Amino acid sequence: MNQSFDTSVAETSLLGVEADAILLEKRREEARRSAQGVMRIAIGAILGFLSCVLGLCNPVPGFYEVLLYGVTSVAIVLIFWGLYLIFE
Repeated sequence: MNQSFDTSVAETSLLGVEADAILLEKRREEARRSAQGVMRIAIGAILGFLSCVLGLCNPVPGFYEVLLYGVTSVAIVLIFWGLYLIFE
């Protein structure tokens, strides 16, 4: 009887260690996803700012629509993708 009690205590302590390891891995994964989200938001913000400035300056008139609509759309998608990664 005493021996089965020791085994259950050992199993419980092993489950606690495994649960801690799983929790630590989940935290690492969340931190990694948040870091990726912040990077995507930063890239999208810089890209949006550049498309705004280049759209206002209009250095190449033929690319006005591409800069105004194309690059800005890509910037918005990157920003929302980053927000999704952070808030998921």
